[in-house]
Amino acid sequence: MERLTFAGIERKTHPRYLYYVDNILENREIVDENDNEIIEDILEEYKKYSAIMDLASGEWSWIQENKQKDYKKALADQDKDTLIVMYRNFFRNQISFGISAPDTDTDADRFELANATLLDIDTWQEFCSELPVSALEAPKIGNPFGIIVDNALVMYNSCRHYYHATKIKALTEHRVKPVIFEIGAGYGGVFFFLNQMRESFCYIVCDLMETLLTNYYFTKKWSCQADKRIAIKWALDGRISQEDIEQYQLVLVPSVSHENINTYFDVAYNSNSFSEMSYEDISKYFDTIARNKTEYIFHQNSNFRLWETSSRGHTEVLAQDFPIPPSYKLIYQAISPWTGAGGRYREYLLQFS
Repeated sequence: MERLTFAGIERKTHPRYLYYVDNILENREIVDENDNEIIEDILEEYKKYSAIMDLASGEWSWIQENKQKDYKKALADQDKDTLIVMYRNFFRNQISFGISAPDTDTDADRFELANATLLDIDTWQEFCSELPVSALEAPKIGNPFGIIVDNALVMYNSCRHYYHATKIKALTEHRVKPVIFEIGAGYGGVFFFLNQMRESFCYIVCDLMETLLTNYYFTKKWSCQADKRIAIKWALDGRISQEDIEQYQLVLVPSVSHENINTYFDVAYNSNSFSEMSYEDISKYFDTIARNKTEYIFHQNSNFRLWETSSRGHTEVLAQDFPIPPSYKLIYQAISPWTGAGGRYREYLLQFS
């Protein structure tokens, strides 16, 4: 029998969402003299990367072509002044399209954002031992927006990022310095929260170069604000030594280079973006995961297709169709508890067997 619906979280109206709508888009831009040095670092790495530039696939091919033209032009032109302004406000411009909150153009959008975030906070409090909401506090970087709850700024993705960080922490507690491989890390929300939970780990991020640059900006800024030195390595060619694992806490690898990674991963993690890639790129990532003898694969992705064609030229690849290597055993599959994508996402944990 053909499956025509999907089991998902109920779309509810939070009883207090109207109380939180007014401050969602409050301007929190901060002018920081450190931006000049950080943007110079970004432009230097982008200049090196341009020699091995690759193209995005799937959903991200459309995003980069249609939504990030000005951002990519500023990088190509080495336009530092424009980029300083863009990065200071990246949550509110094209830099974060596809990696941050949904649209906030209309009152209906803002109502939905407040409602969804409050629903996620309720879920987060249940799954994360009813911690105070202040644990979700987002750093004031990139002019973020969200709702203020108990004097804490909570962004749209913060509950999911925090929860996934707790999952990674639980899977790696037996390791002195575990190695985590995140594919498609966005601005670095999971890495930020994991840093609040444990100190010693090496976090390897693989993403499109333009997104890695945002991750670098966000991480440099919050670590400076927290007076916490984060040792960061750019591995543009994907080559990572054991010495790098021991020395660095964050390693940034462009998506074009992940097939050169040769190390060991305790956990390979992805949230939402496998389904947005081409099947060919997903296959290459799972080859890299298997080749590096990864102990656990933890991911959240869509497992129900609402449409067969898309104006963006990409149809989601369902999680059930991922090319999982035969050496991995499914530990569990569950409905993701978060409001994103109307409840179509599923959470999976697989272990090497």
